[in-house]
Amino acid sequence: MKILYVNAPMYDYLTASLIEGLDALGHEVITTQNANRGRVAADAEVRDIAESADLIVVGSNGGVRTHLVQDVKNPRKVFVDGADLQEFTVTNNIRYKLVFKRELGRAFRDAAAQFVFPLPFAAEERYFTNETVNRDLQVTFLANMHTNPLRHSIHQRLKNLQSPAIVSGTTNERAYSTAQPKATAIDTPLYRQLLRRSQISVSVAGAGYDTARFWEILAAGAMLFTQELDIVIPQGFTDGVDCVTFSSIREFEEKLVFYLNRPELVKTIAARGQARVREDHTTRARAAQFLEAVQAHIQRDGYCAQFLHPEIRAIEEVCVGRGLDVGCGSSKTTPNCIGVDLTPAGAAGSVGCESGRVSVAEIAASGDTLPMFADASLDFVVARHNLEHYHDPAKTLREWKRVLRPGGKLGLVVPDHEKVDTYALDPTHYCHFTRDSLAALVTEIGGLRASRIDVCVPNWSLVAIIEKEAA
Repeated sequence: MKILYVNAPMYDYLTASLIEGLDALGHEVITTQNANRGRVAADAEVRDIAESADLIVVGSNGGVRTHLVQDVKNPRKVFVDGADLQEFTVTNNIRYKLVFKRELGRAFRDAAAQFVFPLPFAAEERYFTNETVNRDLQVTFLANMHTNPLRHSIHQRLKNLQSPAIVSGTTNERAYSTAQPKATAIDTPLYRQLLRRSQISVSVAGAGYDTARFWEILAAGAMLFTQELDIVIPQGFTDGVDCVTFSSIREFEEKLVFYLNRPELVKTIAARGQARVREDHTTRARAAQFLEAVQAHIQRDGYCAQFLHPEIRAIEEVCVGRGLDVGCGSSKTTPNCIGVDLTPAGAAGSVGCESGRVSVAEIAASGDTLPMFADASLDFVVARHNLEHYHDPAKTLREWKRVLRPGGKLGLVVPDHEKVDTYALDPTHYCHFTRDSLAALVTEIGGLRASRIDVCVPNWSLVAIIEKEAA
């Protein structure tokens, strides 16, 4: 497969795991920014690659340039949400066939029916070693103790034992840096050595439940002693078989005493855990699980509508045939729209929410003057947060009516001036609308019939669906 991965400019555990696994399976991985594997493509190449790719993967994290693929017509797009939070951070202006979630909560119902699939971290190749090290440390807990109160509670209890065979704290090494982003992980040799010397190593959730430490401990061959995670891990682990779990401080203390007195059982559980990781949780295995879900559903007709912005969902039904998205800016309502915007394609916007975002418009023009389109030549016109930018909205609406064929449709989204101050939102807003004033404008123009003028996003915007009547 040829896979385009829209990735972040910095090392990210989930992205690195998935790219490494896809590469190990023999797939061609092309990235939009430097990564641990694959080939980085220049921006000028990305669109052509995206249109022909077997799969487009859009990642999360800061600096992911979704505008590179958001108007690509290739529908084979999936989103990989690697955020620390259980709430979703899916880019809401792109239609995805599937969504993969690192922190997919166990309480999230009917995930598969919504085409949402778990995708936790995996054990990268660098976690494994053939080096033989004396396991002279009974317990280690190596972490930043300031990201979760439970971490510090456990750290203090381990320190209270005052044993030279118990190490708890941080090595002050970091595998990545937000200040100086790198495409690959930074080596952490002291941390790795301590894990390999460990008989038991503790893992506690940080910003998210899923931590690299969870997988690093297993790969290093120590017994994983982990907080019970409230997320879905495919082919997960079993307490007392291939890991040990705890759900409270008291349970941690009781099980710690139990296993410290049973070193042979610790060895057995550690060996089983490492074997399970090698079988089901390497990057290669994780990528295979990912592709199994992709191949089962990527050809389906629908998409994950629950993640699309409600303003797009409200008017996308209008976008059938040949038509315009006026004021499209960096994001068209649907990829088949002809984009019209004052900012030409490839240039960055300078006002409001489009400031700094790259335009995807095919035509650089003002939406109230469209001489390049003949009378009655279009099936639809859509405009999201555009009509309020004109000094004369009636003139603009007449122009949109002119280019529409009889039976053609308008889909409009505007700020709801009854709920928000339109003028305070943007200095280039020159008029405002309520449901009543928008209906009055449609009546004033004549030859138009509004089938819907209603709230789109509560306390924010209105939507109007309007049809051009036959002459």
